[in-house]
Amino acid sequence: MELDPEIMAQLIAVFRVELEEQLAIITDGLIALEKGSAAEPASQLDPMFRAAHNIKGAARGVGVVDLAELAHALESLFARFKRAGVAPSAALIDLCLASLDRMRELMAAFADGRPSEFDLPHLIRELEQAAEQPAAPAETAIAAPPVAAPPQPPPRPEPAAEPPSPVAAEAVVRIAVDKLERLGGRADAFQMARIQLDEQVAELRRLDSLIQGLSGLWAATGRRQAAALPPELVRLLESGGDLVREARDSAIRLHRQLRRTNNQLQLLTSGFQEEVRMLRLVPAASVLRPLARSARDIARELGKQVELTIEGEQIELDRQVLEGLRDPLMHLLRNAIDHGLEATEQRRAVGKPERGEVRISVEAQGGEVVLTLADDGAGIDPERVGQSAVRRGVISEAERAAMEPAALRDLIFRPGFSTRDEVSAISGRGVGLDVVAANLQGIKGVVAVESSVGHGTCFRLTVPLTLATDRGLLVTAAGSAYAIPVTGVERVLELPPSAVVNVAATQAVMVEGRPVALRQLSQVLGERAAEPPTEGLMALVVLSRGHHRVALRVDELVGEREIVIKPLTPPLISVRHLIGATLTGAGEVIMVLDPGQVVATALELAVAPLPTAAATIDHTPRVLVVDDSITTRTLERTILENKGFAVTIAVNGKEAWDLLQNEPLFDLIITDIEMPVMDGLELTTHIKGSPTLRRTPVIIVSSLGSDEQRRRGMEAGADAYIVKSEFETRALLEVVRQLI
Repeated sequence: MELDPEIMAQLIAVFRVELEEQLAIITDGLIALEKGSAAEPASQLDPMFRAAHNIKGAARGVGVVDLAELAHALESLFARFKRAGVAPSAALIDLCLASLDRMRELMAAFADGRPSEFDLPHLIRELEQAAEQPAAPAETAIAAPPVAAPPQPPPRPEPAAEPPSPVAAEAVVRIAVDKLERLGGRADAFQMARIQLDEQVAELRRLDSLIQGLSGLWAATGRRQAAALPPELVRLLESGGDLVREARDSAIRLHRQLRRTNNQLQLLTSGFQEEVRMLRLVPAASVLRPLARSARDIARELGKQVELTIEGEQIELDRQVLEGLRDPLMHLLRNAIDHGLEATEQRRAVGKPERGEVRISVEAQGGEVVLTLADDGAGIDPERVGQSAVRRGVISEAERAAMEPAALRDLIFRPGFSTRDEVSAISGRGVGLDVVAANLQGIKGVVAVESSVGHGTCFRLTVPLTLATDRGLLVTAAGSAYAIPVTGVERVLELPPSAVVNVAATQAVMVEGRPVALRQLSQVLGERAAEPPTEGLMALVVLSRGHHRVALRVDELVGEREIVIKPLTPPLISVRHLIGATLTGAGEVIMVLDPGQVVATALELAVAPLPTAAATIDHTPRVLVVDDSITTRTLERTILENKGFAVTIAVNGKEAWDLLQNEPLFDLIITDIEMPVMDGLELTTHIKGSPTLRRTPVIIVSSLGSDEQRRRGMEAGADAYIVKSEFETRALLEVVRQLI
């Protein structure tokens, strides 16, 4: 009886997954036997034989007859090795690995409904002839382990040949990817509902404040007008006041209840999301284990000897993140063997082992996973990188001369860079490590490189554990709201228009002492660009992509919040600059920007430099307020902004000092003394000791009012000292005006 086509399609899908698992077992065994790394080679042959047997049976079950015949021939060859007590020769290992590749081709041809494109009967005859031949001298005997030695466990659990027990069957359940995605969608929907409820709680809190204000206003009005109004209106005011107070009491009760419900929903949603996230996680081994075969083949092609070591492959990542790592890891592995490891003769000449070492390690760090790929090769020579970059037109000779070694080394991530002049099957085609950086950007990851000439190179890839949720910076541009994942945001700034400078025939702002190209987000997105402001502060978002940075001017910085990014569906999937969308608490759709694409477009956008007359724009005085008390900060900021000053806030001396290193553009600094991390006296001492900042006036506003404290403040270099208990708005403004 023929099975229903839908059921058969499901069976074939399951078989394809099983086929890859079984092929990985055989590949690992063959490579271990080739290296001679197995303490007992028989421990490798047994799982290889069972894997070939399982492939044969499953392939027959789903009707992939050609694949079943090839698996049978491979099974017979492994059986011969077991009976003879020998390990296969290098030539037979090559034949077996080629057979595994042909199995994948047969599966793909069957799925596409087309014939295979290779001579299957010839390959099967080769395997059968090898299985019938007696043991060759090149095939080494498998020695039995010493009696006293305990049996060595296999490197990873292997499937049993007999049917699994009911307990084992219940322990692992295969879930179709589409079902898992639907479940993930439900979790995302719960999360969005929780975010909406969170915003509604905040809105109710604001409503309570409004009712409280109305209650006070109502009561004050009633008291003032009681004598002048008729008794009926007085009673109406009194009853209205009672209603307002009752409304406020109801709002308070509702706010408390809604807050409790929100807290409970947050716990439930977080738990549900965590469970769904765990379902989406798969071991890194699914991507890392095939690299052993790739390393072997690449080394063979280049005539090198390579030992690949993998650590932490049991660590689990989001399936989507892991798939995004597949190509970057393969590219870096190929680069390490081709560019990093020296030829055997060179390694021997410098006293290194003939076999080069490549080590891949995986480590979980909070919500991120760090993968490192290191080799013990020649390392990266910054000077050679710089010379090659100049020769290929990546940078100019003047730029090369001004760059530090670390910056020169980072040139390997520039498009079109390569140190190879000849083209081979491995490298030299102008497709360099910029592809690695670009692919990682797609999964919100970054790559960094460390190297020591003669001692090797280490690439460090940092990726999020999952892509399901993120934190986003909400901004507005040209009347529309957008969310930018914070992983792409380097910093947020507020600068006066006078901070814009002309650099290399375009507009820029200085960030950390270096010019960063300035663009309007609306113009980058293809909207009509607004006129640059001539007063007040510009809201800027600095985005980074690899070594590229750009400062985007936005209309408003709304704030940071948790977002659930939903991918776009056709035809929106091809819209440039977008990676998805998210919902606000009110149910409004907000587009989520792709930081990498935005940076790329912004840097391609031509922006004319400022006219000379722009330098005559009046300067808005900038004041840095440093205080760990939110009440004091808010009071001082309000006073100063009402008088036209531009105010920036820092919560302690360390944060203020870091800010001053990056933006030494303040006209005045107001600081408290008692603050965590770095107090105000230490901050003042640093400022007055800095060649670039010592002329900046400093006002200390502190609750410490003794003569000793005043003396210490003035000795630190403060230009004025105000005691908080004697604080008076007019006096503060007068001191500020005198010092600026």
